[in-house]
Amino acid sequence: RIGREYLDKWRKEQNAAEEKLPDDVKEFFRDSKKPSDEEMTSELYKNFVNGMRDGTYKLPSDFFKTNCRSLFNGVIYPRREQDFYFIADHMQDWAYSESKYRRSLRTSDPDILCRNIMGAVYDLYERDHIDADICDIIEGKNLTEEQLFHKEYAYYNFCGMDEVVAAEIDMGNERMIKLASDIIMCESDILPII
Repeated sequence: RIGREYLDKWRKEQNAAEEKLPDDVKEFFRDSKKPSDEEMTSELYKNFVNGMRDGTYKLPSDFFKTNCRSLFNGVIYPRREQDFYFIADHMQDWAYSESKYRRSLRTSDPDILCRNIMGAVYDLYERDHIDADICDIIEGKNLTEEQLFHKEYAYYNFCGMDEVVAAEIDMGNERMIKLASDIIMCESDILPII
């Protein structure tokens, strides 16, 4: 029950934050929720792809810093803003897969890259239920009782946070590097949820 109440409260906060977005960003954000086979139709998305293609934006984060900072009003937690920019800028460096039936792919093709960055926007919106340091979430430290209960019993969507973990490792977060190493080497009592 505690986990369900926490999730309901989280969803209400997310919906309220989404309603406060400017109309163009709200439309852009709705694109991030679309299935991969559905066309992205917002003007901002078209500007994103075209701006990446013609060099208006040197990095994907340039587009988000210029046009979509309002996403970090609670739609995506403000503490994840730098993680998101790093993810967007380095997604083409990380091999990713569209499904278990496809091989990994690295590309800088704006049509593919922008679509996958929209997936990262959605993941941070839909799967990041706990507004806390990512290491604290993994270790179960410095969390409220509700957050801890949610993490332990209802946080089945945490798998979408792997890009945040990768970004923290690549940015040199020593605590995250040690946590990941301890989990991989079985030197930790933390369940491997990443």
